[in-house]
Amino acid sequence: MNKFSGFTLSEVLITLGIIGVVAALTMPNLIVNYQKQQTVTQLKKAYSTVEQALKLSEIDNGSMEDWNYQLPAKDFYNKYLKNYIKSYQEVPQSEIKKRVIYRFVNGNPLLTAENGTLGNDNSFTAKINDGIFISVDAFYPAYKARSIIFDLNGFAKPNQYGKDVFLFTIRPGGIPINYSEPDKDNVSQMWSSCYDSGYGCGPKIIHDGWKIADDYPW
Repeated sequence: MNKFSGFTLSEVLITLGIIGVVAALTMPNLIVNYQKQQTVTQLKKAYSTVEQALKLSEIDNGSMEDWNYQLPAKDFYNKYLKNYIKSYQEVPQSEIKKRVIYRFVNGNPLLTAENGTLGNDNSFTAKINDGIFISVDAFYPAYKARSIIFDLNGFAKPNQYGKDVFLFTIRPGGIPINYSEPDKDNVSQMWSSCYDSGYGCGPKIIHDGWKIADDYPW
C-alpha cells in the first residue's frame, strides 16, 4: 500500500494561527509607514508646485522683495500664483467651513471663530492636481510674508495639522522652511510648535530630510 505524508489538520490550524498573529502584529506598522510615506510624497509635491510657481512668477512680476504682500488673499494668488500653477479650481471658504473641521496635531479642533476653514474667511483656497488644497492666508507686517497652507487631500480626513495639513510662509527667497513668526526663527522653538499645535511639522519634515522621523508626533 502507498503511504501518504502531509500536515495534520491541527498542524495546519496552528500554522494559520501563527501567521494570523504575525500579521496582526506587523500590519498596523506597515499601514502607518505607508501613510507616512504617502504624506511626505504629497507634501513634497505641493511644496515643489508652489516653489516652482514662485520662481516663474518672479520672471514676470519682478523680485519677491518688491511684491505686494498686503494684497487680499485672492488678489495675491491671482497675481503671483494663478498663471504659474497648471490646473486649479477655487474652493469657496464657505464650502470648506460647511464640510470640514480642522484640528491641531493633538486632535483638538482649532479654537478660532472661523473654525472649520483653512485659515479664515479672508483666506483664498484653490484645489490643484491630485485634490491638494493650497490656501493663501495671513499677511505678516513685521516682515514681508504670507502664510500658505497645504491640505494634501482636500475635504478628506483627518484634516489635521501635522497629518495632512501643513503651514509654511511665502516671502522673499521662496517658501522658507522656518516658521512664519519672527520669534519662531529658532529651530527648537519652531519644532515645539510641531508637537503642541502641528504648525511647525512641515518645516520639521523638510529639516529631517523629507521624511517623518521617529520623534515626529504621528
